[in-house]
Amino acid sequence: MLHTFVGVIGNASALFSALVAISCLYALAGQDLFRDKVLDEVSSPFFSTYGVSLVTVFRMFVDGTLGIMYEASDTTTETARLYFISFAIFLAAFRATSAWYRGQHVHHGQTAQFVMRTVS
Repeated sequence: MLHTFVGVIGNASALFSALVAISCLYALAGQDLFRDKVLDEVSSPFFSTYGVSLVTVFRMFVDGTLGIMYEASDTTTETARLYFISFAIFLAAFRATSAWYRGQHVHHGQTAQFVMRTVS
């Protein structure tokens, strides 16, 4: 049982590490693309600093991207939507991967060894 637990933690940490790395890249790209141009309801920029950009990317991960996307495309250019569309595609892929992993491991009683063989 301990071996299974360690295997699951190893797989989950790889998925979490990928999520953090890609979120950091989107935060840097958002800061570079939008900086002080995209403002929220209280006129505070969404992407002014790296820390604020990380919070914005986390917010997009949790809440969705539509409000920020429309604000960015209204204040910058229509091509700003590509940034948000690519983020939505990444988000859908991440959610599908995590749902597949949960379905394979929890619902069918598969062990971490099966998941590790499948992912590798």
